[in-house]
Amino acid sequence: MFLLTESNCYMAMFKQKKKSILRRFISLIIILWLILALSIPALMFGPDKLRFTDTDWDDFSFIPNYNTTEWNVLLDSHSHTKFSDGKLTPRQNILWHIAMGFNAMILTDHNSYRGVEKAREIARNEYDDKIKVFAGIEWATSRCHLTLIFPPHVTTEEYEGVLKFRSYTYTPTDDEIKEVITETKELGGLVGVNHYPLSDRYLLKQPSRMQFYDLGIDFFEILNGKSYDYLSHKFSLDNGLGVLSATDMHVPGPVHS
Repeated sequence: MFLLTESNCYMAMFKQKKKSILRRFISLIIILWLILALSIPALMFGPDKLRFTDTDWDDFSFIPNYNTTEWNVLLDSHSHTKFSDGKLTPRQNILWHIAMGFNAMILTDHNSYRGVEKAREIARNEYDDKIKVFAGIEWATSRCHLTLIFPPHVTTEEYEGVLKFRSYTYTPTDDEIKEVITETKELGGLVGVNHYPLSDRYLLKQPSRMQFYDLGIDFFEILNGKSYDYLSHKFSLDNGLGVLSATDMHVPGPVHS
């Protein structure tokens, strides 16, 4: 009789513990659903500095101070849209560049050409007297971030065919990097190295500047946002390479280049 009573006692305690765990689990699920339910409206309707419209730059116009008799092109060689990790649509990207005083830009989304033709179409049809948009891409891999720039006559099929591997995690060999550079240049394009110091800190076995030179690159990006790369600038001057500055714009902000 004693053993039966003790057994019943343990069974009752076990059932009570199960009910307690179940209640806690249900409470946790309810809390998570409440957080999610409150977050979605906040993201959609609440104040958000990272949401933009086509009219955001209607009342803003910046006139850069440079020698317009000697130079007639102010180019941004590196920027992004929502088709990679940027915050603007292709149209908004164009409008931002016009407002910032640029009259030429290269659209270089990470591993994607999806916004290029849309941007070029908008620029040709609506803003041809204000800005020229060139096709480009930032080939982002685990070893290098390269800008590929294509001239206007190159077709979508041609520049789409240059990159066979498009992944941040892909680790190209030197021969594969050289193949991409060679094929781009055969189409009349240019290839440059983006933000070399930053990539050198975070990428795996990025080629040296001299290795990039031997692989056939055309230029180094020496100003990325507000970060100046003195060593790449000097290396380019010493070895007859071109240099470019770029906003690397993901979220619109001040222009330092």
